[in-house]
Amino acid sequence: MAAPKVPLKRGGHIPLPKKSKNSTIHIISRELPVKKPLIWMICLILIAGLFSPAGALGKRGKEPVQLTYHLAAEELLPGPWTATSFAGDRPAILVTDEFMQFLDPSGQILAHLERSPQSRFFLSKEGNFIGIQELSVAGEKRGSPRMLSLTLYSRDGRKLWSLKQPLGGDEPVPSFYLSDPGRVVMVQPLQGIISFLDEQGSLAGEVRLFPGAMDETERGVACAFSADGNYVAVNILLHHARPGDEMSPRGKGRSYLVLFDSRGKEIWRRELEQEISDRVAISPNGQAVVAGAYSVKGLDAVQRATYLYDAGGELIGAFDFPFRQAAFSWDGRFLLLGQKNSIHLLDTQTGQVLWEKMLPGEAGQIRALDLSPDGSLALAQLARGAYLGPRFVYASPRVLLFDERGHQVWQGDFPEDSFIQPVARFLEDGSSFLLAFHNRYLIYEGNE
Repeated sequence: MAAPKVPLKRGGHIPLPKKSKNSTIHIISRELPVKKPLIWMICLILIAGLFSPAGALGKRGKEPVQLTYHLAAEELLPGPWTATSFAGDRPAILVTDEFMQFLDPSGQILAHLERSPQSRFFLSKEGNFIGIQELSVAGEKRGSPRMLSLTLYSRDGRKLWSLKQPLGGDEPVPSFYLSDPGRVVMVQPLQGIISFLDEQGSLAGEVRLFPGAMDETERGVACAFSADGNYVAVNILLHHARPGDEMSPRGKGRSYLVLFDSRGKEIWRRELEQEISDRVAISPNGQAVVAGAYSVKGLDAVQRATYLYDAGGELIGAFDFPFRQAAFSWDGRFLLLGQKNSIHLLDTQTGQVLWEKMLPGEAGQIRALDLSPDGSLALAQLARGAYLGPRFVYASPRVLLFDERGHQVWQGDFPEDSFIQPVARFLEDGSSFLLAFHNRYLIYEGNE
């Protein structure tokens, strides 16, 4: 008779050891007046505890399973670059202070465009599009009107459209946010106006978030597109706190998290408990939104918080830690947050903090985070700020890998490398990851 099998957590099976004359089963059957079916049940329980993944070698989950990673590919990059995007495991766009290059999968240059060092660029999250913003001054006189232009390019270097807009001499420059399907949001913070542009650059909708409100200088605003481009999350300040005096009480600052569709239709709006808006991120499918805010309570006393909402605007959780970086799993179920040297993994359906870690300060602060597509691995890149000649860079990066329970399972140190903008992300297979430094990029593959 074939031995029964005990299922593994991942779906495999381990056969039970065969019974022998000297086995524990044989001894029990002789010393205890127990029937054979009951003996088999007891033995199955004991053996299952020894050979199951939870029972073997110290219980998986309490002890980290070290992963063996190897360098699978190393390629050169022309440095110093200020931004780069990848199509899978190959660079697709390279941006320097002087030019932009668009590359095909073989590394051939599809297009080479000169750019002014004063121009600003905006990349969509996956690098499908890049926008170049330029600002020209019509006259030398202080307060002369200026002309703002934004030009959008596809990943292969094709110019898709361009828009121009006059600005007053003292008017703040709008900010732009690009989605991977090619939609654009333009934010005019002074007036709290958000313009929604379609794939052709035409105006699809425009919203004044606070009708009747006074213009607010230094109005904080942050935007994020869902991966499909269907939703836009906006974390924006209405007004700063008004200082009180003997004659009037202090006025509370007010900030809001607002969810729009891609054409500017408001879906919901929530006032945040803290007074000043900060970061925002949204899951790939738009089913979870995370926002940061803070309040100044006194000299060197700042209270920070993070708020997690579902697609309907229901508050799932409020947390007493801030975040600078955010990464979702592909289905939006898991969310990895980072701030300076702390990381936190959240379940977006329950608001539970699954694990959190404080990372070593000697390696610098967190510069990039990523979460594997299924949320089972977390990647953190740390580095110290330094000067490479006249340019400020991040130097001597350290990369850490964590499993689904927060155990560190891999570490890589790169003392000779540096970067201006961090690139550390998982590839589509969910276990390999890519790192890009000053003049090279690396791909690591691993097996448990």
